[in-house]
Amino acid sequence: TYFSPVTISDYAHADGGCFANNPAAIAAIEAIKLWPAHRVVLIDIACPDDKSQFEPTHGGLLDMVPHLASTFIGSGEDCMSYIAKKIIGPAGKMLTIEPPLLEANRDIGDASSRNLRKLRICAEYRLARNVDDIMQIVKK
Repeated sequence: TYFSPVTISDYAHADGGCFANNPAAIAAIEAIKLWPAHRVVLIDIACPDDKSQFEPTHGGLLDMVPHLASTFIGSGEDCMSYIAKKIIGPAGKMLTIEPPLLEANRDIGDASSRNLRKLRICAEYRLARNVDDIMQIVKK
């Protein structure tokens, strides 16, 4: 995980990387507890689009070893996004934005202030380029 656990109201909260690396499904559940699904607008700013791509060769499972972490993390992220879409249903609105990594470090363990600043820049870059899509989904 990136961050140390934090205690809030006698409950320990750990970094979402332990389970919900993409908290979209949790956000969708919390939203429909407060509002009807047709009023929910979920903008999912996903992890940077560094999905592992590899071509299997005759090595079989050994070919996968260098890609295991990104494969498991990526599949979990995609699964949570899919679940969020199912939770809010066709009446709700959801937009997923995947920022490019740009200059940020690809190492998922790099939680340095410098890299967190760069990751924020990645998200701001993508948000700025998706203003029209965001406004369209919010106005529906």
